[in-house]
Amino acid sequence: MEQYDQMSLLESINEPYRITKPIRLIECFAGIGAQHKALSILGADFESWRVCEWSVNSILAYNAIHIKDWSDYSQGLTVEDLIEKFNLPKGTRIRLPDHFNDGQDGAMPTFEQVMWYYNTSKQAEKAEGRKIPAVMFMHIPLPEFSLIARNPEECGAIGSKRETLGTTEMNFGLFAACLQRGDVKGIFFGHEHLCDLQGEYCGITMAQDAALGYNMSCHDDLRGGRVIDLFEEGTIQTHTVKLIDLMGREAMRRPDYFEGGCKYYIRKL
Repeated sequence: MEQYDQMSLLESINEPYRITKPIRLIECFAGIGAQHKALSILGADFESWRVCEWSVNSILAYNAIHIKDWSDYSQGLTVEDLIEKFNLPKGTRIRLPDHFNDGQDGAMPTFEQVMWYYNTSKQAEKAEGRKIPAVMFMHIPLPEFSLIARNPEECGAIGSKRETLGTTEMNFGLFAACLQRGDVKGIFFGHEHLCDLQGEYCGITMAQDAALGYNMSCHDDLRGGRVIDLFEEGTIQTHTVKLIDLMGREAMRRPDYFEGGCKYYIRKL
């Protein structure tokens, strides 16, 4: 049987996609840099400008792979960092058995970062004479996102949650700051590869996205991206676009199998 790689298979179905304008890339989630990799494969003219991230390990990985830039754009805190930052006695139990999430906690924003957002938001309002509608992107979900998973009907939840949800372990008040300022209309998370849960809490849309690339674990029917429409008057609409809906069987890593985590499970077609 003749073998095809992914790109040649796509090009045999449709005209090759070409990006003709230069791109300044702001990677919404760091780590291995899926957006960077996709643009490289497409041969786009782009520069890696910033990453929107506070997970320390993800920032280090992205910088080491792609841009060799060790500037500290955003410094998140692990549970161990908190003990040192707050001068707590060694052995203090910050991570308790019954906590915000049902998965592994991750790095969290600092209070200084919350204040940076709050003050920058006020400066923008003063300069423009109005609140500027905005969206936030971050790697680790905020604790408030777990409320959508626990209250799907009340929060109008849609999408899938096929693995445990890991949020920040301590709440530094970023969601409350967004609520008070009233400019952030949507907050979007990465981290889990098998979740694309979406809902609304206190008027703010929150959503998580599964993986897009093929060099990480993801179910084939979840692999894709998210479209976000933010309108000038402050309303927001968002939905996911799945590769399998666009390409059919060609989007599957193996048409007769279904990928789950690091293993393959039989899929009935």
